[in-house]
Amino acid sequence: MKRILLLAILSVVAACTATAAYLFVVRETRPVIACYDPDNNIRSRTRCILNPFRYYIAEEKAEEVLLKLKYGQTQILIPFFEHLEQDNMDHILENESKYRVKSWRIGEWTQNGDELNLMYWVKRENYDWEEEVRFYFSRNTSDWNLVSYSAIY
Repeated sequence: MKRILLLAILSVVAACTATAAYLFVVRETRPVIACYDPDNNIRSRTRCILNPFRYYIAEEKAEEVLLKLKYGQTQILIPFFEHLEQDNMDHILENESKYRVKSWRIGEWTQNGDELNLMYWVKRENYDWEEEVRFYFSRNTSDWNLVSYSAIY
């Protein structure tokens, strides 16, 4: 009986160690383990299981912007709107002030070479459902640079 219990424990430890080693090795190529749709709606609110060993640099930059938007610091977005006309930029900044970010979670992580697209599902103060916010990054050397931001209000 003790031998079977010991064998079972060793099997579980070996499986956990092998899984952790695999996730560590693929941390750059597989930051998302899987995404699923719990609602099965037309516009699904996906949830992602993320690799715990992934690089967090881009996420930290995106979440820094979301945190500043939560506290009403909409001027953080101005560098990402240089390509827009002034009316469009003012409209987006006005919407960000009116519908302030309340909470967020990652809904999609798409990487293609040196380009990264992070999509977050964001809840806003004035309404209770989630809408998407996208952050676009490009990589030079080893750092991700936030290039663009888009949101649905």
